[in-house]
Amino acid sequence: MILLEVNLLVYASAASSRRHGPARQCWESQLNGSPMNSLSWVAVLGFIRLLTNPGIYRHPYPADEISVKFANQIGKNDN
Repeated sequence: MILLEVNLLVYASAASSRRHGPARQCWESQLNGSPMNSLSWVAVLGFIRLLTNPGIYRHPYPADEISVKFANQIGKNDN
C-alpha cells in the first residue's frame, strides 16, 4: 500500500521547487494510473495549510483557490 504524504503534494504543486518534476510525475501517475492507494486527511489538510501560509510562501495561494483546484484534480480520477 502506498500512502501519499504532504511533501509529495507540496512539491507536486510548487513549480519553483527543485523536486517539482519527479513529485508531479509521481502524483499524476497515482491519479491516472492504477487506483490511488491512500491519501489521508492529515496530508490534505497539511498541504492546504502549508500552501496558504504567508509565513512560508511570499505569495501564498488563497485557501479557496487551492482547495477547489485540489478537489477538481482528485475528482478527475476515475478509479
